[in-house]
Amino acid sequence: ATLVLPTAIRLHRYPMTMITILWVTWTLFRPVGTLYEVNVSLCLVALCPRTLVRMNDLICIVALAALVIPALLFVVLHWMWLQVGNGEANFLFFQALAYNILVLVLLWQFVAATVARDKANCLTEKQQKHQLLQMQQEPATATHKDGG
Repeated sequence: ATLVLPTAIRLHRYPMTMITILWVTWTLFRPVGTLYEVNVSLCLVALCPRTLVRMNDLICIVALAALVIPALLFVVLHWMWLQVGNGEANFLFFQALAYNILVLVLLWQFVAATVARDKANCLTEKQQKHQLLQMQQEPATATHKDGG
């Protein structure tokens, strides 16, 4: 509830983006991370193209490319620990930590891009209201000049 309410208040105009952010957050806080949730998260991110365009390309590409490494090492260590019997718990912990940090970096970029999009939309709306107000006041000033 601590993360849901502020997200819902700030992003009430973008329901798909809000669902994506909450899904990725839920993925991060799950006790057992699976690749299924990250795949669904990436699909949800792809459904928000206006936000996706504002994300920092270099950081996202590095995080996505690096996400493969802890995922593959986690699978190998899981096999070594359960089948062969020579795995190490610290190695498993750090692979899970690296995996969660990379997903967090992607979430951070997505949230930052969403806030930038919301800010740009708010500024555009204010500018349009200001222009509309000026256009409504312009005929009134023209009639005062002609009549006076």
